[in-house]
Amino acid sequence: MGKLKRFQERVPVVFALNQETDVLQKFKYSIAKPFLIEQFMEKAATIPLEWNQKDIKTEEIPSPILHFEPLQIHVLVAEDHPINCKLAKLYLDNLGCTNRIVHDGNEALAALEEEAFDVVLMDLHMPALDGLEATRQLIKRYEGKDRPRIIALTADNSKNEKQVALEAGMDEFLLKPIKIEKLREALVKQMKISTHKKLRQ
Repeated sequence: MGKLKRFQERVPVVFALNQETDVLQKFKYSIAKPFLIEQFMEKAATIPLEWNQKDIKTEEIPSPILHFEPLQIHVLVAEDHPINCKLAKLYLDNLGCTNRIVHDGNEALAALEEEAFDVVLMDLHMPALDGLEATRQLIKRYEGKDRPRIIALTADNSKNEKQVALEAGMDEFLLKPIKIEKLREALVKQMKISTHKKLRQ
């Protein structure tokens, strides 16, 4: 906030907080959450765009996403929520992973028939066929063969949820909303395990 406040007259910044506070009053453009997209568009329409980007030093601008060495792995994402799909793709692209997005367990199993993946990010709760049953079927299909590593995705932090995921055969458990650092850590860990298993065979 401190960095952004220094050049708010040159770069339009709209701060969104859960309630009206003194902090919001320090910024020329602000909006309280929750808000409708129409309210945001109305607010954005009041912002003049004559600011000069040349006046801003690059190092002053906080980076929205960290940059990492490319992982160069192929990842299947099974997730039914459109926002989570976009976020997963954004993160995986940034991590240097090729990726494919599907929206339920049936689509995930079909995708695995069509091409090989290193890792599957599997949402536990999806329509048609949920992540748990899709994982059981995936493991059965790959019995006796190398299979992709499976990372569970869920917003439920209960011990039972994690236990059920692991009992279904999933290899890792990540909570949503996912942080890119945690995602990279899980992907690297699972690829090391996969490589180690292949070397032992």
